[in-house]
Amino acid sequence: MRVLNCLSRSHLGGANWRVAFVARILASRQVETIVLFPDNGDLQFQTLLGTWNIPYVRLRLSQLRKPRRIIHNLRHLGTMFAQVRRIAGTIARERIDLLHVNAVTNFVPVLSAIVSAKPVVWHWNDTLTPRWFAAVMKCVAWAPHVYVAAASKTVGRKYALARMGECYLGLIEPPAIPPQDEVPAYETVQLRRDLPVIGFVGGLVEMKGVLEFVEVMARLRSEGMALRAYVVGNAPPGHGEFYDSLRRRIVQLGLDETIVFLGYRFDAAYLMTQMDVLLFPSWSEASSLVVLQALAVGLPIAATAVGDNDAILAPFGMPVMKPGDVPAMTRAVKDLLAMDRAMKDDYARRASSYVEAHHSPQAVARRHAELYERILKASGAKKSAHGHAAAAAPNAERADPDEKVYDID
Repeated sequence: MRVLNCLSRSHLGGANWRVAFVARILASRQVETIVLFPDNGDLQFQTLLGTWNIPYVRLRLSQLRKPRRIIHNLRHLGTMFAQVRRIAGTIARERIDLLHVNAVTNFVPVLSAIVSAKPVVWHWNDTLTPRWFAAVMKCVAWAPHVYVAAASKTVGRKYALARMGECYLGLIEPPAIPPQDEVPAYETVQLRRDLPVIGFVGGLVEMKGVLEFVEVMARLRSEGMALRAYVVGNAPPGHGEFYDSLRRRIVQLGLDETIVFLGYRFDAAYLMTQMDVLLFPSWSEASSLVVLQALAVGLPIAATAVGDNDAILAPFGMPVMKPGDVPAMTRAVKDLLAMDRAMKDDYARRASSYVEAHHSPQAVARRHAELYERILKASGAKKSAHGHAAAAAPNAERADPDEKVYDID
């Protein structure tokens, strides 16, 4: 089986990590994944794929932006048919059996699959898409061979995906990244442990709550607590102004020697093993990779009640607060730092067992394989009541099996 996994971004976010980990495991099950992603100059994801020997295709693909970006979105629509043609060409040349498309707004590869008469798993993995746009995309999902999956229960509920009947495949949740793995070479960072270590992991954007993290650190300091804070992540393109204002606020609060920025790290999961508490104050999530990583390594975590965080963390007694509630976050961090060794050990044991069963890369890869096989087994079958039937193309070897990178633009 040959799967074309289509991503809307090239920077290493949760969806990209999921694709890379799952692709490595699926290869042992005779499922070859070829990853398609935009060619925008960001090399982090490309480096990871190259290190893990995962074939990929780079295309100059535009993406929809916020509604106020009218000119950009009009240009995107103007080039849509050319992009559909290019992706369809990749499908034919690579002899693709099935597409896996990530993001609600990433509908161009879905159209390419429809044109190519190939089945497609359309993975909806965010909660920020307006409901009206999702309603339009549901109409596209009623085309033959198109199936929708959700990254979390929250996504499924927000867009009422269960009402789509046989179109809806259920959940494909993200895997937790192991703390030690074969990632591109990185000099190991050892965090200073002479004081309690509070961590933040995520993109340095307003939506991730990094400003609230800074305010919590300021409150803890004002209450006389000596601590160290480490921020793992970087500011994506277009968020430089917010990042500058964030650094100014840190200086204004006198925290420039307390908060250390480590930038983007491939080994964020390993760094979590050196922290005492993780504060995750995001304003919006589906199913958070950061939360799952914390559970996997037994790191106590205080998170906001967004996405599936409450349902995931409540069984382990981890505090969940409203977004923006800095006083509640401050109390939660103090409570977690006060946990005794027995409580920490019990939490770590139960959390790691849960992740291993439900969110390990192996468990998530099995879910992918089950859905792929289920869809392809319907190949040639009579169309169901909602008009769906999966069509498979014959498997074939790549003309040049050593060629790993394609740029057909």
